Amino acid sequence: MSTKFFLNYLKAPGLVGAIAPSSIFLAKALCQQARGAQHLIELGAGTGAITQCLREEFPEATLVVVERDEPMAAALQWRFGTCIVVADAIQARKDLFNEIPDASVAVSSLPFRSFPDTVAVQVITLLRDFLLTSPKRRLVQYTYGQRVPFDSPHKTLIWKRQELILRNVPPAWVWTLQQSGSGIKPIP
Repeated sequence: MSTKFFLNYLKAPGLVGAIAPSSIFLAKALCQQARGAQHLIELGAGTGAITQCLREEFPEATLVVVERDEPMAAALQWRFGTCIVVADAIQARKDLFNEIPDASVAVSSLPFRSFPDTVAVQVITLLRDFLLTSPKRRLVQYTYGQRVPFDSPHKTLIWKRQELILRNVPPAWVWTLQQSGSGIKPIP
């Protein structure tokens, strides 16, 4: 386990949301759900376990990495120089989501259920606006439980549970959120 990850977990477990960095199996499953993306936005990149897989799987796509922890963001910038690293999605809202292709995917590791309500509402609103811009856009998110990551922020945005990744600590569910007109069906 990365020392930075462990120290961040000890400092603020509710903002980290995990007990270990994401496994390669979870990273690959998230990449599978991001297929077809021309532009990727990774929210909550942490140590870069998922960033590495996104960069390998989508070498031609623009990759914007969001990590709020400044030392981790600096490490990501050093490690993945070809990515655009942003420290705060709320502050960089216009830069993140304006003038990007319809075939854009947000891949999130954010622990919405453990965020303070004020933070969760701001990020969910940001994602709602991103998803409602085009039916081709989607959010790929994982959780450690069977509940949706957060309640749908709009009646046309539908969650779909995709896959359970047992080879992750702890096991994780992969979800997608997309407009209902995009051919997906609601969760039973």
